[in-house]
Amino acid sequence: MVHIDGNHDTQPVMADLANYLPRLAPGGILILDDTSWSSVKPAFDLAASKLDLIIHDQERDYAVLSKSRSLLEKLHRVTQVRRLHRQAISAAACPDKPSLAVVRRFA
Repeated sequence: MVHIDGNHDTQPVMADLANYLPRLAPGGILILDDTSWSSVKPAFDLAASKLDLIIHDQERDYAVLSKSRSLLEKLHRVTQVRRLHRQAISAAACPDKPSLAVVRRFA
């Protein structure tokens, strides 16, 4: 799982996406925060064009996307993804942590 919540300018977000999107394994999860920001929206649109959108929570302003797997498997992971997302947000909130937190890689 990759959680992108770093610099919110368009170029750094696109660079994060370009660097980490190819590293997602089949069934891998990408969490992208602040998807409503105009500077983040191009990265969200690109990710949504390449991955399957699982959750787009506009109230909490994040999206969860997955590299193709069966819908049943994806739905089974939603609870787990939400828990891991909360952990990633906590990790990203620490100033001594890198701007991109790789929380867990699904096999």
